[in-house]
Amino acid sequence: MVSYQQDDLMQFLLLLKFAYNNTIHSSIDTTPFFASYGFHPQFSVNSTCAFVNPLAEEYTQLLKEVHHDVSVNLS
Repeated sequence: MVSYQQDDLMQFLLLLKFAYNNTIHSSIDTTPFFASYGFHPQFSVNSTCAFVNPLAEEYTQLLKEVHHDVSVNLS
């Protein structure tokens, strides 16, 4: 991802971070993004979709389930 001179890493760092956090990891059996936030990001260059926030109670329950699954996969 960097040039021969290795002087352009900074322009790719955010993209690399996004790719890493949106890749399924075998230790937790999900992506770090989903484990942290409970949903996968939508990435598109020409994205025009509107975001809908789930109800707080449903979101909290979903995150509890995801964290439980992550804990089970790590043990």
